[in-house]
Amino acid sequence: MRRMPLSKARMRECKRHDKAIKPGLPDAPTLDAGGEVIPDY
Repeated sequence: MRRMPLSKARMRECKRHDKAIKPGLPDAPTLDAGGEVIPDY
């Protein structure tokens, strides 16, 4: 089976989301109205 080209990006987004749902982290990304993750940088 071939790997999807976005697999690494998706893993990175998942890790970033895990950071986001944990309280007390200043670098947590914000969510826009559409629910998409927007990095602060």
